[in-house]
Amino acid sequence: MCGILGQISNKEINTEKFISALNTMIHRGPDSYGIWKNEMHNIFFGHRRLSVIDLNENAGQPMKSEDGKLIITYNGEIYNFKKLREELIKKGHRFLTHGDTEVILHAWKEWGIKSLEYLQGMFAFAIYDVTQQKIFAARDRAGEKPFYYSLKNQTFSFASELKALIKLYNESPQINHASMNCLLGMGYVPGNRSIFNDYHKLLPGHYIEYDLKKETATSEAYWKLPFFEKTTSSTNQLMNDLDSMLLNSVSGQLQADVKTGILLSGGLDSSLITSYAAHLKSDIHTYTVTFPGYKNNEAVYAKMISDYFGTTHTEIETDKAEPELLFLLAKQFDEPIADTSILPSYLLSTAVKKHCTVALGGDGGDELFGGYDRYQQWNKMQQLFGKFPKIARTAFSETINLILPIGYKGKYYLQQIGADFKNSIPLVDSFMNLKERKTLTKGRLTPCSTELIKIDLMDGGLNLSDRAMRADYHSYMTDDILVKSDRSSMLASLETRSPFLDKNIIEFAFSKVPTNLKVNTSEKKILLKMLAKQKLPTNFDFQRKQGFVPPMEHWLKEKKWEIFLKENLFNTKDSWWNTKFIEHLWLGQQKGRFNKRRLFLILMIELWRKEYSAQL
Repeated sequence: MCGILGQISNKEINTEKFISALNTMIHRGPDSYGIWKNEMHNIFFGHRRLSVIDLNENAGQPMKSEDGKLIITYNGEIYNFKKLREELIKKGHRFLTHGDTEVILHAWKEWGIKSLEYLQGMFAFAIYDVTQQKIFAARDRAGEKPFYYSLKNQTFSFASELKALIKLYNESPQINHASMNCLLGMGYVPGNRSIFNDYHKLLPGHYIEYDLKKETATSEAYWKLPFFEKTTSSTNQLMNDLDSMLLNSVSGQLQADVKTGILLSGGLDSSLITSYAAHLKSDIHTYTVTFPGYKNNEAVYAKMISDYFGTTHTEIETDKAEPELLFLLAKQFDEPIADTSILPSYLLSTAVKKHCTVALGGDGGDELFGGYDRYQQWNKMQQLFGKFPKIARTAFSETINLILPIGYKGKYYLQQIGADFKNSIPLVDSFMNLKERKTLTKGRLTPCSTELIKIDLMDGGLNLSDRAMRADYHSYMTDDILVKSDRSSMLASLETRSPFLDKNIIEFAFSKVPTNLKVNTSEKKILLKMLAKQKLPTNFDFQRKQGFVPPMEHWLKEKKWEIFLKENLFNTKDSWWNTKFIEHLWLGQQKGRFNKRRLFLILMIELWRKEYSAQL
């Protein structure tokens, strides 16, 4: 895994400044770095390398094609690169390296934009075509690898992380108010927007083309999430198809020239991945993590799976979670998110990195196969309340919003009763509504509703469950789960891979598997569990909530965490915040209300805004 950086300008670029920006991402590529620049010094490509495939120096980047007409800087892994390499050799292409970077170059030379259809994996890359005088950049279908870009002052720049772009432009960026509304309402910044004005994210499944002559950029989709197609396949056939695809995906993702392991929590997704890996290789290493001072039984379930499949298993106790680590994470996460598991995710990555460089995990299983509790909950809501007139349900939800205090148990559930279950999904902001955001920011934040943004991300859908999973795929998975995974692991220089996010599995899950084989009012991950019952031990607990369970509740009860929060939220001179509102949230939390994640979000934004000198 790596970090990429590029800048294309109508004037000469400062080399030292470019290198300094590239080195803000040294954690993404600690092994080596490279820079390519043209003769006029107005086009720069940079690369920080974490060596995983083809460790030879000749495979370093940026890489030029043999004729010198194409230059690439690339972050990711193409799991089918060996197959593509063989196909390209048959077409007359000659290779000088054994990795996937050169395969992308030759594929581009052979097929151009259409080469994106052949690539299976996680990637973000940019290619400079000297002949056409254009920059082509693309991002993978799920958004596993990040790609930020900016076009201003007749300069086009791109990077794996936003901090590198900010360093390039050497400025105090301005907050995008729509993005901040999303962050305070949803807990993350969705879609192609970023937290700052003039900076953007390339959407998953999209490419962007920058024309150096015209100084213009255009972005288009090369892939879209498919809709459900009626099928005559039986449940057994669907299960067999999924079985074959998971086997192929795990096989491809086990490829590496460095030590590879599996993050085994003992839950459904990671246990399934372990079962396929053990079938494919005899020397599988699995890792589970425990947290000091906190007892849980995750390790017991992981050990059971390890024993059953005969893996070499390591149980790792992480370092103790200190609140000061949030300063580091606020800097690493270019855009704050409300996900409290960023801290244990980083501790997990740091601990596992001591044992291997590549680790397979279970991201994507919930969004593809119906694993979240809210899918069940919304189906139950539709059954219970869908028969009542929407106008009455909306009035009820609005009344609940007015009379119940923020964080009150059950408030969020009751607010969602007013949803349009037939055509949409519940769109209530889970953190702060428009009025609360305005109060918190003392009127500095231009009010903006997030509903239209959420509807756009929903991308249609067959029914309530399908709409919910499509919305999560396009937003929550990409802009929260995968961001957390990428930034936390990359900060520890650990590459994480997600077999569930294989192109074929994604398309199969949304186009072939009906929602009644994913989730209903009483069951989740129905098809996946059917398959798992053929693979996992008979005493496996399918009803248990899986995953690495972080002890955040335990940590936040410690005095040092309370002191840290109060020092950074209540004792700041130039704060954006209405401290009385924050004190209201804190007192509510002490009374048993659910404001922990709201307080955590505000804390992370506060630490982040100071790190980036952000202006609201």
